[in-house]
Amino acid sequence: YDIEYRENDYWHDNLLKVKPCTYKYNNHNETRYGFIAEDILELYPEIVMFDEDGKCDAIQYDLFIPILVSEVQRLNKEIDRQNLEISNLKSELSSMKSTIESILETINIQ
Repeated sequence: YDIEYRENDYWHDNLLKVKPCTYKYNNHNETRYGFIAEDILELYPEIVMFDEDGKCDAIQYDLFIPILVSEVQRLNKEIDRQNLEISNLKSELSSMKSTIESILETINIQ
């Protein structure tokens, strides 16, 4: 195998451009959910299949899964970072409240 690990930014930047849609095949009345192969071709050409005439034909949705997993991982890291920042800010706020209370007590004593 020739394995290439992509940075989350590659997946993320393109994933934000993906446009989910609903569609119906011309000879069916059933609504489908997915993406337009031509749109995906511009973002992730490696997951698009072509017909014998060389036109975009379909998306290999199973190959889209690693892209989605990568984005979930990126979002999870961002949530962890934000939770840590919130915790630090709460601690800082608590410390500031204590300091203010001490100052107010000192002022009231005098």
